[in-house]
Amino acid sequence: MALPNVLSFKFFATRPAKLRNLTVPTLIIWGASDNLFPVTWSRWLANTIPGTKLRVDVPHARLYMPAEHAAEFNAERRILWQR
Repeated sequence: MALPNVLSFKFFATRPAKLRNLTVPTLIIWGASDNLFPVTWSRWLANTIPGTKLRVDVPHARLYMPAEHAAEFNAERRILWQR
Protein backbone atom coordinates (compact mmCIF):
# COMPACT_ATOMS: atom_id res chain seq x y z
CA MET A 1 0.00 0.00 0.00
CA ALA A 2 1.41 3.36 -1.04
CA LEU A 3 1.54 6.16 1.48
CA PRO A 4 -0.30 9.38 0.58
CA ASN A 5 1.73 12.42 -0.39
CA VAL A 6 0.78 14.60 2.56
CA LEU A 7 2.70 17.53 1.05
CA SER A 8 0.20 17.58 -1.78
CA PHE A 9 -2.66 20.07 -1.76
CA LYS A 10 -4.76 17.32 -3.36
CA PHE A 11 -4.26 15.19 -0.22
CA PHE A 12 -5.84 17.88 1.97
CA ALA A 13 -8.41 19.01 -0.56
CA THR A 14 -9.97 15.53 -0.55
CA ARG A 15 -10.70 15.80 3.19
CA PRO A 16 -12.95 18.87 3.47
CA ALA A 17 -15.79 16.88 5.05
CA LYS A 18 -13.65 16.11 8.10
CA LEU A 19 -12.32 19.65 8.28
CA ARG A 20 -15.86 21.06 8.11
CA ASN A 21 -16.59 19.25 11.36
CA LEU A 22 -13.95 21.26 13.27
CA THR A 23 -15.97 23.74 15.26
CA VAL A 24 -13.47 24.48 18.03
CA PRO A 25 -11.88 27.95 17.88
CA THR A 26 -9.12 27.61 15.33
CA LEU A 27 -6.11 29.80 14.59
CA ILE A 28 -4.48 29.42 11.20
CA ILE A 29 -1.07 31.04 11.25
CA TRP A 30 1.06 30.62 8.16
CA GLY A 31 4.54 31.38 6.95
CA ALA A 32 3.83 33.61 3.95
CA SER A 33 7.19 32.76 2.33
CA ASP A 34 6.96 28.99 2.76
CA ASN A 35 8.08 27.17 -0.39
CA LEU A 36 6.46 23.83 0.47
CA PHE A 37 3.08 25.04 1.68
CA PRO A 38 1.89 28.14 -0.20
CA VAL A 39 -0.24 30.71 1.59
CA THR A 40 -3.21 29.74 -0.58
CA TRP A 41 -3.51 26.68 1.67
CA SER A 42 -4.13 28.89 4.70
CA ARG A 43 -6.94 30.66 2.88
CA TRP A 44 -8.43 27.33 1.85
CA LEU A 45 -8.23 26.01 5.42
CA ALA A 46 -9.81 29.18 6.81
CA ASN A 47 -12.69 28.88 4.37
CA THR A 48 -13.14 25.16 5.06
CA ILE A 49 -12.89 25.03 8.86
CA PRO A 50 -16.00 26.62 10.41
CA GLY A 51 -14.21 27.13 13.72
CA THR A 52 -11.62 29.45 12.19
CA LYS A 53 -11.53 32.59 14.31
CA LEU A 54 -8.30 34.09 13.05
CA ARG A 55 -6.04 33.62 10.01
CA VAL A 56 -2.63 35.27 9.99
CA ASP A 57 0.09 35.22 7.35
CA VAL A 58 3.51 36.02 8.80
CA PRO A 59 5.62 37.85 6.20
CA HIS A 60 9.06 36.38 5.46
CA ALA A 61 8.26 33.27 7.50
CA ARG A 62 8.66 29.74 6.22
CA LEU A 63 7.99 26.18 7.37
CA TYR A 64 9.61 26.58 10.80
CA MET A 65 7.77 29.82 11.46
CA PRO A 66 6.73 28.92 15.05
CA ALA A 67 10.40 28.58 16.03
CA GLU A 68 11.87 31.26 13.79
CA HIS A 69 9.19 33.86 14.59
CA ALA A 70 8.23 32.73 18.08
CA ALA A 71 7.27 36.19 19.35
CA GLU A 72 4.80 36.75 16.49
CA PHE A 73 3.49 33.20 16.73
CA ASN A 74 2.86 33.46 20.48
CA ALA A 75 1.29 36.91 20.16
CA GLU A 76 -1.29 35.56 17.69
CA ARG A 77 -2.04 32.60 19.95
CA ARG A 78 -2.67 34.95 22.85
CA ILE A 79 -5.12 36.95 20.72
CA LEU A 80 -7.10 33.79 20.01
CA TRP A 81 -7.04 32.68 23.65
CA GLN A 82 -8.33 36.07 24.82
CA ARG A 83 -11.43 35.85 22.64
